[in-house]
Amino acid sequence: MTLGIIIVCYDDKVDSTELIEQLILQKNKKDKILIIDNNPKKLNSRKLEKIKGIHKIINQKNIGFGAACNLGADQLKDYVDYFLFLNPDTTIGSSTLDEFRQIDSKHEAYMGLLLTKNNVINNNGTQVHISGMSWCGDLGKKYTKSNKKIIDINYASGACLMVNKETFINVGGFDDNYFLYYEDTDLCSKIIKNGGKIALLRNAIVYHDYTETVSDVKYFNLQKNRIIYMIENWSILILIILSPVILISELALIFHSLLIGRLRLKLESYVHLLRNFDNILSSRKFHNRLTKINDLEYFKTLSHQIDSKLINENVFIDLANHLFKIYYSLAVNILNLIN
Repeated sequence: MTLGIIIVCYDDKVDSTELIEQLILQKNKKDKILIIDNNPKKLNSRKLEKIKGIHKIINQKNIGFGAACNLGADQLKDYVDYFLFLNPDTTIGSSTLDEFRQIDSKHEAYMGLLLTKNNVINNNGTQVHISGMSWCGDLGKKYTKSNKKIIDINYASGACLMVNKETFINVGGFDDNYFLYYEDTDLCSKIIKNGGKIALLRNAIVYHDYTETVSDVKYFNLQKNRIIYMIENWSILILIILSPVILISELALIFHSLLIGRLRLKLESYVHLLRNFDNILSSRKFHNRLTKINDLEYFKTLSHQIDSKLINENVFIDLANHLFKIYYSLAVNILNLIN
């Protein structure tokens, strides 16, 4: 197996030198390491000038994470079997690349186990809720070793994601509509709808310098991209069935944005959606052409429980989860009758 390792940089405060040196030590002779710098000031690239054995692309503007990953994949597609996407703020365990080579033939994509530097779980499989919200699986929980190396999951994190080259190309790679955040969820969704499977490689350890702070840029992109994800990926039937959940969730998010002083960003996300609606619909048509599974199979990849460490547990969340569970069961019964 030959790996094409792709790292997209932008924030010049993040130094990827340690990660790249680790990759060089662990890679095979035919593996490729490609750094894509989305910062036109070239500050990231300058930090890496002394490192040999890597390739670099410097963009004249920030084209977004997904588009940069696609650019890297296009450059490497003739030389590798798998694309391995890594965040620039990660480092890897001593045998991580070897673990990525010990895969089975049942899955099209894999993620490594994301930990913090304190060996606490950052993400062991992204959870996607029936409201369209998503979060890191088991965020903040204690890491324990397991004998089970490969675990089925529904959605993987783009911070450490390995995808079969043919699968990646077949599903159209990352969707440029997202720019930043949710593009990994969308990619996994396309793989699932095309009949593919995704797994967690529990012994492929990746340390992620993750922050729970939500900047204005992150907040804006999360708000618009949640809606883009639902429009592009959910069938008309699923959208109709979940419309009460979506509407109530959206009203709650508007109210929350007002409370935290980010209503302007929330409204700007709607403006962006309206301006780019034709592109979003075009992507939806492409998604529909990929679909090989029925609505019920897809619906079961979604979660009905809000259990993120980022959301304070209280009586209201408990009540909401109880109602979500009832609604989820009702939706499954409806889809079961139709499918």
